[in-house]
Amino acid sequence: VRARAGRPAPLSAPGAERLTPLPDWATTHGDAEDDEQALWAADAAAGMRTRAMVKVEDGCNDFCTFCIIPFTRGMPRSTPTARVLERVRARLAGGAQEIVLTGVHMGKYGTDHAQRKRAAADPAEAPDLPALVARVLAETDVPRLRLTSLEPTDAQAMLPLFADPVAAGRLARHLHLPLQSGCDATLARMRRDYDTAEYARIIAAVRAAVPDMGITTDVIAGFPGETEDEFAATCAFVERMEFMGVHVFPYSGRPGTPALDMPGQVDPQTRQARVHHLTELGRRAHDAFAAQMLGQVFPVLWEEAGPDGGSGLTDNYLRVRTRHPVLYNTITPAHLTGFDATALWAEPLR
Repeated sequence: VRARAGRPAPLSAPGAERLTPLPDWATTHGDAEDDEQALWAADAAAGMRTRAMVKVEDGCNDFCTFCIIPFTRGMPRSTPTARVLERVRARLAGGAQEIVLTGVHMGKYGTDHAQRKRAAADPAEAPDLPALVARVLAETDVPRLRLTSLEPTDAQAMLPLFADPVAAGRLARHLHLPLQSGCDATLARMRRDYDTAEYARIIAAVRAAVPDMGITTDVIAGFPGETEDEFAATCAFVERMEFMGVHVFPYSGRPGTPALDMPGQVDPQTRQARVHHLTELGRRAHDAFAAQMLGQVFPVLWEEAGPDGGSGLTDNYLRVRTRHPVLYNTITPAHLTGFDATALWAEPLR
């Protein structure tokens, strides 16, 4: 499911929206920021924005066997740092309380020749993603800054930022780290650059560094060659990781990708059955994570609000509801008080 820029697409697991999809118009090698600017301006004028995406990178050169992006988007290209800061400030001036930095493979920021050349010539240009995030936090008054999807191998480089006093209460404690499969044999066929042992080490490091971090992920069900044993290994690994949310995709072949011609294509009925099973695991994981947060106080950005209550997002990406009066597009501390079949409930503290 795709979403317009700045509007998350719903996940299968309740309360865990996916922030990673780029808007439908961002499908070419060119810079889509002009279109994004137009969409932002229209929605901001209508008072419809609480969060806004700022694209910092496009393209990828990983060539996963299921992915067409390197062919449709091209190689990584970084948005100049000054332009990122300019766009963040523009979104803030338009009323956004949360800025979401997005890209196709954000960890590639600074690896392209153009950005390396800019950074070598100008110390104001960020050489990598951690430096860019630090610049945004230090040079804008963004109340809340969130990162979209990061490859697992990029996550640890971001952890020192969460300990920086400048980021305290502003850098959202949420990381979306795509897994794709919990089976090493499947990961190898996908040509991912980690195995389950490395992924588990990364998750452990993230949780040790940042208490109450919400970790969401992507999983592909029914990848070519996925046997019942491989699927069972994925399910067991997903359960062990205790994600906050799991976005499940049935494998869908893309012309021009190696996976399309792999042997052992999984039939659609089996793919859908596996999607349903993984979605249920994701729902249970979300509920377990939400229950662990009860009794704590979190900052909530209220996105639906009024005299009879509303709903919003914690910094670690839990959707909460309240029956108390709250103000639209404000961030307030809220005490998480209950969790039932309909919602995670909170009481605003001011």
